[in-house]
Amino acid sequence: MGMYVDPLEGTKDAFLEERGKEITLNEAMAFDDFSGPALPVCLVDNGPFKAAGVMYNHRELTAFTDPFDGRPRRYFIVMKDDLKNVTPPSYAEHLV
Repeated sequence: MGMYVDPLEGTKDAFLEERGKEITLNEAMAFDDFSGPALPVCLVDNGPFKAAGVMYNHRELTAFTDPFDGRPRRYFIVMKDDLKNVTPPSYAEHLV
């Protein structure tokens, strides 16, 4: 399992709409600066629930931008500082 957004208050959708900037699938696929101040996040509709996966390396980026994955998805760029409070502390090294 990777790094997922899980806000204590509100929904994942609301967090991403408030703190992120929506981007296209093509913009997400072209992302390559994982050491920069922001990371792409994919909001995936799994039917019964939504997941918001942080793409903190090329492996995660490839998994969340898979063109054969038919689930509805939206993409956002979110500042790492904003992700620190809504992701597990075990992934803190990816948010510096």
